[in-house]
Amino acid sequence: MQIRTATPHDAPVVRSIIHEVYVGGGWADPQRSPSYVAELLDAEARIAGATVLVAEDDGRAIGTATATQAPSHLANIARPGELEVRMLGVVASARGKGVARALMGWCEKLAVERGMQAVVLTTEPNMTQARRLYEGLGYLRTPQRDWTINGVGLITYRRDLSKAWPE
Repeated sequence: MQIRTATPHDAPVVRSIIHEVYVGGGWADPQRSPSYVAELLDAEARIAGATVLVAEDDGRAIGTATATQAPSHLANIARPGELEVRMLGVVASARGKGVARALMGWCEKLAVERGMQAVVLTTEPNMTQARRLYEGLGYLRTPQRDWTINGVGLITYRRDLSKAWPE
């Protein structure tokens, strides 16, 4: 597996992965929250305004994540000194193979390279596999930063980068 920064040419494949994971997986409903789905699928804008990563296996894109920071309009919860991970997704056929863990590692390294103190993210309470991953990587819940959008309650996590990485 290789991870690289997306280019504008990667927009269709990033959009496809996000559509499969979020819309196809039932996490984003185009009828209930059309503006959120439009944001999710606007890979061109994300690639232009943030660092979008693409994970590939044998030349096939299998995962993606977006890394952003305040004051970007793409950052929902990031404060100065924090990198925010958004729209992490791995295609179904590649799940359980460490793709999400590798993407998170790249985001953490990117944060360190940028001199950031922490990585933050938002997820849904029912995304149990994602929550296990984040907690296993040393992310701690930050309930004081939880928020709601389109009637959906979201929970937040933060990882202090000054602490040692879990093995």
